[in-house]
Amino acid sequence: MSMTKERIREIVEEEVKSFSEQAVAAASGDVAPEAPRQKSDVERATGKMQDVSSLQAYIAKIDTPQEMEQFLGNVVKMASQKMSKPQVLTSLTKLISFLRKEQ
Repeated sequence: MSMTKERIREIVEEEVKSFSEQAVAAASGDVAPEAPRQKSDVERATGKMQDVSSLQAYIAKIDTPQEMEQFLGNVVKMASQKMSKPQVLTSLTKLISFLRKEQ
């Protein structure tokens, strides 16, 4: 299955949401996956990304693996400023596993 930019965008959004929920649960020592505040934050950030048409145009121009790596690296850095390295690595590992299953 070939990965389209839209599908990659969806996967990133899903992982950001999942990652945020896990981070809140880990920080509070809670095992429940629900984290309303983080979920709301992720939804707002995703909505803003989708509302900015110029951002979508720039993302649509990403067409090489190197550009994708650089872009995703920047997104991960921005999204993970309040999280520990192990939490970030766990989330990225899950994303990689998900992508491998889709192929």
